Amino acid sequence: MRIISWNIYNKNTKIFESMKFILGFKPDVICIQEFPNKNLNLFEKFNEYNFISAKDCRPVDPLKPRPMSHLAIGIKKNIKHTMEIFKFEGKKKSFVGRLLGVKEGLQYMKINIGKYHLFNAHFSLAVPPSQRIKELKQVINKFENKKNIVCGDFNNFTNKKINFFIGWAFGFKKRDYFMNEKDMFQEMYEKHNLINVFTKKTTHKHSRLQLDHILLPECANIKNQELIKYKYSDHKPIMVDIE
Repeated sequence: MRIISWNIYNKNTKIFESMKFILGFKPDVICIQEFPNKNLNLFEKFNEYNFISAKDCRPVDPLKPRPMSHLAIGIKKNIKHTMEIFKFEGKKKSFVGRLLGVKEGLQYMKINIGKYHLFNAHFSLAVPPSQRIKELKQVINKFENKKNIVCGDFNNFTNKKINFFIGWAFGFKKRDYFMNEKDMFQEMYEKHNLINVFTKKTTHKHSRLQLDHILLPECANIKNQELIKYKYSDHKPIMVDIE
């Protein structure tokens, strides 16, 4: 099974070309984050796939329009599956959030394919690390067995070196300043028998960090993994082949 995860970028001006490019890799399942609301009708043009979307982010103030975006999962039409959509919980107020003018991390998706349960999530950016950890826990709480796959943009960028400089803007509480976010995420991966396939790889060109993830169960047989270069998004598509 070939899986691709990609934050396609909600200001991408070449959405149709981007979709043609990424579907040219012929994934069995593709998980997309930040798909622009205005382009949802494009999914109909790719008739080899069934696409289902969920809410990713929306404007806080309807009188001050901001780009609205969606999560989406596309799956080849010959693959049997069932789909569920869940709502993220938690308080998400910060100076950066007000500045961006959007409410993030609205929903996440789960698709059941044979023996695997696959999730697509986009964790909130303008929040303290403790909120992103809560969002990961919410996804993990939907696990049904040990064969779970989690895809998405986790936005887990904070660390002790920068926390004291940015904390005020991201709504940190006292405990957040002392968190090493990536280490805490890694502990949760290990606790739930998950492998971070692209660990320490740069998937986001501006931060030069790994923000994008495909987490696989330890039992998965990985045949291939690839970081894909593409110029119209600030995130690189990531791809794995498993048996």
